[in-house]
Amino acid sequence: MQIKIDAPGHKNQNKLRNFLQNKLQATFSKYKFINSVTTRVTEDNGMKVISLQLIPKNGSPLFAKDTSYDENQALNSALKKMQAQIKKYKDARFYRNRNQRNRDL
Repeated sequence: MQIKIDAPGHKNQNKLRNFLQNKLQATFSKYKFINSVTTRVTEDNGMKVISLQLIPKNGSPLFAKDTSYDENQALNSALKKMQAQIKKYKDARFYRNRNQRNRDL
């Protein structure tokens, strides 16, 4: 899985990159169908904006975004939103096919 982190103007680039790399790897490495995750960290009127774009194999990109005064809170909320989308993706792609095969038997 490829992880891209974009944080223009962030004051702690290296620390942020290492933190996000570890967090995203721990969160998404169990999903073998994920090709890449792109994370963008920006600031808007003092609020931290975290956006995640996930590219699954053979599927449309998934996107989650959250805004908060606290960067960690925004990240955790965006990850929670992305987890919900991953669950829907898995249910639609994998479990539907498995149920269809069982009905055919």
